[in-house]
Amino acid sequence: MEHAEASGRIDRRVLAGVGAQLRDRGVDPEPIGLRIGCPVTSGEHSDSTIGLGQFVGFLEEAGRMLRDAAGIWQCGRAFVPSGLPELFPHFERGSRLGTVLSALVATMNEVQSGSLIRLSVKDSLALIEYRILDPAIWPRAFDVEFTFGFFDGVIRHYFKPDFRPESLVFEHEAGQRRNAFDSAFGLTCVYGYACNLFAFPAAMLSLPVLMEWPAGAHVADAPGRSERSERLADRLRLALLSCIGEGEMDQATIATMIGLSARTLRRRLLEEGLSFRDEIDRLRMKYAREMILQTNLPFMELASRLGYRQQSDFTRAFRRAEGVPPSMLRRRRSDDDPK
Repeated sequence: MEHAEASGRIDRRVLAGVGAQLRDRGVDPEPIGLRIGCPVTSGEHSDSTIGLGQFVGFLEEAGRMLRDAAGIWQCGRAFVPSGLPELFPHFERGSRLGTVLSALVATMNEVQSGSLIRLSVKDSLALIEYRILDPAIWPRAFDVEFTFGFFDGVIRHYFKPDFRPESLVFEHEAGQRRNAFDSAFGLTCVYGYACNLFAFPAAMLSLPVLMEWPAGAHVADAPGRSERSERLADRLRLALLSCIGEGEMDQATIATMIGLSARTLRRRLLEEGLSFRDEIDRLRMKYAREMILQTNLPFMELASRLGYRQQSDFTRAFRRAEGVPPSMLRRRRSDDDPK
């Protein structure tokens, strides 16, 4: 059976918004869009969305062209006044930050598919988590900065003008540019984590709005994604990918995530010729291969993210699937890197 990939799509207007911000900063976005096969101006294109991989690739190129280490973050922040009323009219006009962020997160998961965006509270911190689910979309650093910059802008513009995150955690690795990024925020960010986290004091969730919402915003329910409109295989793979880094992937939990009972999930999988265990194994190995080739993530950490109790269990599973142990694949990558 042919496997569909969970690469995702994003509203083309987000790309246009990024393009406008780049122009304001002296960078022409059109050549970048043409290089990655994704024109910034929609023009003759009837498709209202673009591939998430294309969008990420666009931001990677654009981010490297900006002199300011936090330039893409600033683009996300500056996109708020125009982007909020145009792209997110379906949020609830709540008077508290927590209500607004919850509705905004729900709508963002519709505007951008193939990714996970969620708001949670842990101890005294509110956490916005962001993760692209397809591990093959890599590198992916600047899209995180743009997304978190947008949340930063919403909080600053409407709730707390002097806002600064409590901490920032990224899945990409540190480097020279990242040190400059830390300096721009006066924060020591965490790099190489399983997901991206934007943290601020949970007490802020009760902050009242300071000004009126932009023209065009109105009270409405967030649009709901039709569960039946997506193939079960795609829904299953997205759910499995969203669980990476969160422990064992058991069938009952995954069934709940996609709105089915465990019994119904088993029956539907049988009807579509799928095996729950085979899908877990396939996605584990896809994620593992990309992390081995694209990052320096320790194998012990990789095994833990994928739900293996021992690194040796992961090594055996990878060798069975790929024909070589993880260490050999990483050595091959090193040998192929230009000196």
